[in-house]
Amino acid sequence: MAVKVNVDGQIVNVTDTDDPKLAKKIARRELKKRSGDYSALGETFIKGPIYGLQTGLIQGPVELASTLVDLAADTDYTSDINEFFEKHKVEKPISAAGNVSSALFQFGAPASIATKMARKSLLKPKPGKLFDQSGKYIQKPKLFKHTIAPIATADFIAATSDTPELGLFDALDPEFFAPTNPEEEIKGLDEKITAADRIGKRLRVGAEGATLLLGLPYLWRGLKAAGSGVASELSQTKSVVSAADWVKNKKDYIRGMLDEGQFKNKKIKILGKEYDQYDIISKFRSRGALPTEDVANVKAAKTAAMNQQMTVLESSLDNIWGGFKYLDKNNKMSGDDLTSLADNIRTALYGESKKAQQNALNTLKQVDNQFLKDQKFSFFDTANLTRNQIDDLSRLLIQEDNLKYLPKGYAQAVDANLGKYGYTAYRAFIKNVDHVVKMNSPQWKNARKELLDNDIAKTPEKADQILKDLLEKRNFDSSYMVPDMALGGVKVGLLKGKQLDSLPKVREFLGEVTGKTGTAAERVSETMMKTRATLENLAKQTSELDYLRNVSMINNRLAQTGSTQRFLYDSIDEIPDAQKAAFLDDYGDAVRIPDQAKYGDLAGKITTKRIADAITDVQTGLLERSPGAVSKTWATFLGFKGAIQKAKTIYSPITQVRNATSASLFAVMNGNIPNGKVLDDALSVVLASLKKTQGDDLAKYYSNAQGRNVVQSGARIGEIDSLIDDMERVLKLKETNPFSKVYKKEKNNLLTRIYVGSDDVWKIFSWEMEKGRLARAFNNAAKKNVAFTITPNLYKGLAPKTIRELERKKGVWSQLDNKLKNEIIEDIGADVVRNTVPNYSKVPPIISMLRRTPFGNFIAFPAETIRTSLMSTSRAIDELASGVPELADIGMRRLMGNMAVMYGIPKATYEFGKYMTGADDEQVQAYKRSFAAPWEKNADLIPIRTDKDGNIVEFYNYSYTNPYEYLRAPLNAVFNAVQNGETRGDKLHEILMQGIKGTSDNPGMLREFLEPFVGESIATNVGLDIARNVTYTSGSARPIWSSTDSAGLAWQKGIAHVVNTAFPPFIPAQWKPGETGDWGPLFLKDLPRATVASLGFSEKDLNKKGVRPNIYNQLAESFTGLKTIKPTVERTLRFRAFDAKNQMREAVSYYTAATNNPNILNPEEHVKALMRTNEARFKAIKDLSMAVEDAKALGADENEVYEVLKGTKISNPEAIMNQTFIPYYPSAYQIEKVLAKGGEFPEQELRQSFIEEIRPTLPELPTVGFDKQPFVPPRDPRRLTTRQKAAQDPKGSAAVLLRQKEIEKLLGIE
Repeated sequence: MAVKVNVDGQIVNVTDTDDPKLAKKIARRELKKRSGDYSALGETFIKGPIYGLQTGLIQGPVELASTLVDLAADTDYTSDINEFFEKHKVEKPISAAGNVSSALFQFGAPASIATKMARKSLLKPKPGKLFDQSGKYIQKPKLFKHTIAPIATADFIAATSDTPELGLFDALDPEFFAPTNPEEEIKGLDEKITAADRIGKRLRVGAEGATLLLGLPYLWRGLKAAGSGVASELSQTKSVVSAADWVKNKKDYIRGMLDEGQFKNKKIKILGKEYDQYDIISKFRSRGALPTEDVANVKAAKTAAMNQQMTVLESSLDNIWGGFKYLDKNNKMSGDDLTSLADNIRTALYGESKKAQQNALNTLKQVDNQFLKDQKFSFFDTANLTRNQIDDLSRLLIQEDNLKYLPKGYAQAVDANLGKYGYTAYRAFIKNVDHVVKMNSPQWKNARKELLDNDIAKTPEKADQILKDLLEKRNFDSSYMVPDMALGGVKVGLLKGKQLDSLPKVREFLGEVTGKTGTAAERVSETMMKTRATLENLAKQTSELDYLRNVSMINNRLAQTGSTQRFLYDSIDEIPDAQKAAFLDDYGDAVRIPDQAKYGDLAGKITTKRIADAITDVQTGLLERSPGAVSKTWATFLGFKGAIQKAKTIYSPITQVRNATSASLFAVMNGNIPNGKVLDDALSVVLASLKKTQGDDLAKYYSNAQGRNVVQSGARIGEIDSLIDDMERVLKLKETNPFSKVYKKEKNNLLTRIYVGSDDVWKIFSWEMEKGRLARAFNNAAKKNVAFTITPNLYKGLAPKTIRELERKKGVWSQLDNKLKNEIIEDIGADVVRNTVPNYSKVPPIISMLRRTPFGNFIAFPAETIRTSLMSTSRAIDELASGVPELADIGMRRLMGNMAVMYGIPKATYEFGKYMTGADDEQVQAYKRSFAAPWEKNADLIPIRTDKDGNIVEFYNYSYTNPYEYLRAPLNAVFNAVQNGETRGDKLHEILMQGIKGTSDNPGMLREFLEPFVGESIATNVGLDIARNVTYTSGSARPIWSSTDSAGLAWQKGIAHVVNTAFPPFIPAQWKPGETGDWGPLFLKDLPRATVASLGFSEKDLNKKGVRPNIYNQLAESFTGLKTIKPTVERTLRFRAFDAKNQMREAVSYYTAATNNPNILNPEEHVKALMRTNEARFKAIKDLSMAVEDAKALGADENEVYEVLKGTKISNPEAIMNQTFIPYYPSAYQIEKVLAKGGEFPEQELRQSFIEEIRPTLPELPTVGFDKQPFVPPRDPRRLTTRQKAAQDPKGSAAVLLRQKEIEKLLGIE
């Protein structure tokens, strides 16, 4: 029985059901299918999975139960249940991709659950060990018992009445498998399928799944073995090894030349100014002016070690503060008890005696047991962990190698106070803490009196000056803040030898941090401040001294091997004569690192000025050298730039997802194929870091990775933080500054940590995969040859201490202990990750300089993309040329990964998209050539949906997925220019220039490559938009406010433009002053609009463009980070026609100017002007004609295209439709203008010029083929012909048109 359903005014006949509700659902789906109003992306990632989960986890089991009842009782409840689910489930996907997705989830989710249940019940689990790839269970799971059987059972349960079969058993025994046949189809139509039929179908579906699973392991093993075999075979091919050797030698030669250049003092002139040649080269090297890559590594290790300690500390302090706030907020303890708790926290960390500390710890444990059992906080564990961290660093600081560099008595004081040691912190000396003491306040007066009483100052004026100096941190040795029981913290001289211990009023004046006074919260806060100061300074000192010692060890090794790269000397006589000049200053004296204790082993050493500044971190940038007002204005802009960039990344859900998914390709680029166990453990490590867990294996692993500069080193977040840090540093923002408060809160909030963490997951994964490959390679090499040695060419990334230990053992792998082996593998693996995955510490100085300019957005990332791609290939070449077959195999896999990411995966994805949709290259190229936005022109666009006629209606932009797309886009620009130029009939030199330089709407190779570095930053763009009242946010120029707007409305629109551009993408609405939106001037964005509309909260389901956002597509884009494009051919063609019309109008102005110029009378000048006009008109018409043909290729109807052109009132739309160029000829008015000047109109000369000059100059557009009829627009019979109009008005436009037709006949145009 058919049911007529009205859906939005359209009547649909539904024959599948007589239920009105189900009929309306079926009708709505059918209309969407016809109109194309659905999203392949949304169905693949949202609707398909939901439909599949509802079917497999709910409908399938319920239908099975009802089928068993029907089988036993001879009933048919299953049909009613099936109809119930069809009525209440989400609509079935329409697209092929959506149906595949729903099937995967329908059977995949139950199969996963069944497999886990079977293995958990039948196998004994293995004790969990991080990154153990040997399996989760002691007994190896059996293929049939633990995989195939549970999955086949799950398929049997998850199947439903409408589940399609693969037909694998049609040729087998029909008695057993009961294959689908015509009779069964008739049963289905008559709704007479029996319970036995349904059971038989489930059996077939389960059996098909089991059969497929039997073959998959063998297929995977075969593919894996084939891939491994190819890599191993190729890596040992003589030609490959020879080529790798040749490239490596050339590479080493170039690197050697560059390294030697730093000691040659060669000059180069740029714009008349002389520069040191290596100063320029060093700006483009990741190590900058540092003398060797090893020195750059140990310098980065210094920062990493410091950050490692501070990360552990911040987790501890968050734990303490979180626990305290929990107790306070939930009224778990009284005010006095909280004060006692605060005192016990301080005593547990800094108690005067072990007994006092132990009593305090016991109290903290009682608090934990009583109040925090179900919470993540623990005062007892945190206090122990923090105290141990301080003591471990203290022991490291006072080790024998450091004693000579510490102030007198310092080491003894630290040693004597281990267990209770802590720095005396003063608010006046803590960075960014706002400590203000007004002159003549009680604190000032008391401190002044104390200075006078102790004979430190003779007069009040002198005392005031000393106090001012103290507040301004003059004469304060910030390198060595000192412990409670030792020195005073201020250099001898300022206080005439007196220590602050004996000056309580001065200590109060400086804001001594004790944690002994104030409210409970203030006491806890001060204890945390004291702890942070203690650990920060310990970490700073230990990492700095370790760094300086490592630099000295690197130099000593260079000296021992006689290397010309040695960069530190004790005497000028030791330096080779050819290099000596580089080690002298402008006065001819040797350049020395200051002979101060804080420079450790390097104190007093001779080096070059450039190296000395690089090693000792001398800031010499333009920002530091600029005058105060300039630098502050500049710094404020940089802060604004960084804040906008952070809003567009950290606070963008789509960018967060893209950051996580695209990072996987860095691993693939290096031949590391994702491994489930390793990836799962990497995720566990990062999740633990997000939760700030302490002391367990996950936290220790993450800390080790951070100490090796593997994690927390992202290029984008590093650039953002650097921009804002520049502002804080230059403006000297204090903790009370509103921006500083917000920044400190946001700098390490959950969203920031998630962004960093998603990057870290893949870095940890890559590190583990590299370590595993290296361990297998070295162990296998040693098995084949007991004397296998780690030679110097394999030292890359090894710490100087590790190299020293390795050389003591002669490098023989089999003779090394496991601890040293592990250090070597971890060091080399970490070095590979640092050099093949974007790392902000590797950004060259030129990028640090550019990020401080008004240009470029996230420039560190494309710079790192270039570096890491080169380093990955370079590493592969080194491994192939290593002479170690096991390493050569790694190198070949790495090279294959390079080719896969740069070409193989994008190409395969594109071809798969074409295969699945039936699209072709011509359609894709037509869209990119004429209808794509500028940023899509050279992107990899994958067709994901076509209509019933095979026309592409949806693309997926792969560029947002592949981080190496930046390197592909310039090559795509050249390829597209060649293709488009050939299609348009351009000349070879024109094609070449278009490929390199590009055109106004088609970016070329140079623009694609340089845009990230020299394009306007978002912050700059906003300012320029306001200044010029033009914005390009929609893809074309439009004014921000109208000239007719009032001053108030124009001001509002300007502010709204800044707000809409700068605010984070998660803000649900845009502000459009002067317009009526969803709530006043507020317009909902597409995702919120689709959400509220789908939930029935709003009937305004059309956005500003008149498009109804698809809720599934919007959710899919948000959760996957993928971006789809739906071609708007008609709308874009209209814009292009308007542009062409304007260009043609402007072209006419060239000849008009000639007619208006009283000095242009001779025919030659007229001919030149007319040629210029026609050349410009030809270009405009040629581009528009190409767009018309491209619109047809994308499925646009010829008559619809004509109506679009006609609607824009462009001249001669019929000629454009037929790809015919009609040259411009002067109008009667222009002829009269010439005659009015007193000259003669050169009609004969112009006619002749058309034949002899203009026609040969202007190439014809591609002609309409013989197999294709020319386009003839429909005519209105009531309209007068041109000749009739000309007869009525001999001086009118019709008469001019007839004259032009005569010209066309002369030119042979029909």
